[in-house]
Amino acid sequence: MKKTMLLVSIILCITVLFVTTSCGTSNTPRVYEVSGTYDSNSLGAHKDEYDLSYHTGTEKSADKNICLPFGKETFTGVYSSTTSSAKYHDKLREYIGTTENGEDVHFSIHPTSGEIQRFSIQVSPANSNQEASSIQLTEDECLSVAQQFISENINSADDYKHYDTKSHDYLSLYGGALYVFFFCTTTDSVKTDESIIISISAATGRVEYYYASLLNAIEPSEIPEYDLEATNAAVADKVDEIYGDSGVHSYTHKITDLRITRLEDGKYYLRYVLDMNISKTAETQYPYSERVELLVSLGS
Repeated sequence: MKKTMLLVSIILCITVLFVTTSCGTSNTPRVYEVSGTYDSNSLGAHKDEYDLSYHTGTEKSADKNICLPFGKETFTGVYSSTTSSAKYHDKLREYIGTTENGEDVHFSIHPTSGEIQRFSIQVSPANSNQEASSIQLTEDECLSVAQQFISENINSADDYKHYDTKSHDYLSLYGGALYVFFFCTTTDSVKTDESIIISISAATGRVEYYYASLLNAIEPSEIPEYDLEATNAAVADKVDEIYGDSGVHSYTHKITDLRITRLEDGKYYLRYVLDMNISKTAETQYPYSERVELLVSLGS
């Protein structure tokens, strides 16, 4: 009887140990380093664990010539290539052509939806200055134009948070400043990689550049629950793994961007961008810095 009880106790202990170990492992976020984001001369033990860069190829099935209206523009173009990345449904067919006014334009079409997701119009100074005498919009007015563009051509502008603006006054030869507005969706106050960039000419009120990424790819109800303190701790451990045995005297990291993204496997990740400050010896204070990008898997 004693032997039987002892055997049962041993089995129970092993079971508890196994369950505890398994739960601890499964709850530890997996962290991957994105290749190519760090300094090529870095002393860190970097690994190319995930490639998010764009790759270029060609598709026989792509329309060779195309004419599409978008917003207040109509683009005519010739197929040049197809670009793709490891992000979810991030594949675009690239076209080079002209606008109705004969201006050069580069635009990109999503192969599934057939919609234009990016364009860049090469506006000539002569054309822009010709219109500049009758209009000179403020930054707020240009922002309203950008938000109206989103609502009329993409989704409700209320779905996207305006989080940054860049003003390029040096483009005054085009008749005024060029305002660049950055938008993205958010979930629980965390930015996502579903983002839009739009530039508006203050001289004309025209959208001259539009760039969208991962449109309708992020579904908040599908994002697994996560503990931000746990993911931050996992990122700190990954930093130690990269730099801990590198021979440098000290290093610190700062999270400069944090976003929820979705990759081609359909799974969700936290994408961290870190600015590293590194001292090689005790006598030197942060002689160099570099940027590192990490992915933290969410869910199983």
